[in-house]
Amino acid sequence: MTDSETLKDISKQIADLLVKQSEIQDTILKAELSKNRYRYCDYGEDMYWYKIISVNECNCTVLELHLRESNKFGSISYCEESLTLANRGDIITEQEFIDKYNEFINKIKL
Repeated sequence: MTDSETLKDISKQIADLLVKQSEIQDTILKAELSKNRYRYCDYGEDMYWYKIISVNECNCTVLELHLRESNKFGSISYCEESLTLANRGDIITEQEFIDKYNEFINKIKL
């Protein structure tokens, strides 16, 4: 085997390892998202509460509660998030999410 062939072989092995590492990280992330389904993100004026409904191969379906503090605007929506985006914020309990959801519903009724 020539030096050139050896380098190509090593480069292929490194590329294969990087792909495998990425697959392992994705598997760990999916398990984390499946286990901890409730999240809270505070971006100052904008606050979000998420319930991760389902975890797919490349993304998550989430129920999103969004509150904009300055004008007290709130919204509830279903959306698709990437695995990375769905993993942001702090983990909260199911009860914390339910309480916030009920608060949103009560405001809508008013």
